[in-house]
Amino acid sequence: MSSPQTWDVRACFVALNPPFQGRSFPIILFPAVIGRGTECEVFLDAVSISRQHAVVEEKDGRFHIRDLGSRNGIKLADQPVHEAALNAGDIVSIGDIQLRFEPATPPAGKPAASEPAAKTRAAPRTLTGQEIVTLAQSSPVELAQAAEVTE
Repeated sequence: MSSPQTWDVRACFVALNPPFQGRSFPIILFPAVIGRGTECEVFLDAVSISRQHAVVEEKDGRFHIRDLGSRNGIKLADQPVHEAALNAGDIVSIGDIQLRFEPATPPAGKPAASEPAAKTRAAPRTLTGQEIVTLAQSSPVELAQAAEVTE
């Protein structure tokens, strides 16, 4: 058995409408492609979603979303966009699916606007793969607190 590998959940999307309503989609690595292709970091199996619909990237210390030439485009706050910066709580529409963006930690080590710079993260805890799956489907807050995964 290998030693535990550390995975920092950087952000997540929470689905606001069926068929994924309430489900959390954690993002660990950037760039993170959103689409219905099984190779995508955020896999959304819906007909209104292109195989590689959009990408979330970290640029200049902020999270950004960019359309990858999808058929149905992306919207931020119900406005069509090709590329846009993402803020906590932003509602992004990918095809027919609405997702709320929730950064778990500030990008590039910068403190979040809502928390003082001196505040530190809670100590990480070790989770099994099954616990990660369960958390991803139910609680983005607990998932964001998890820092280590056992193999």
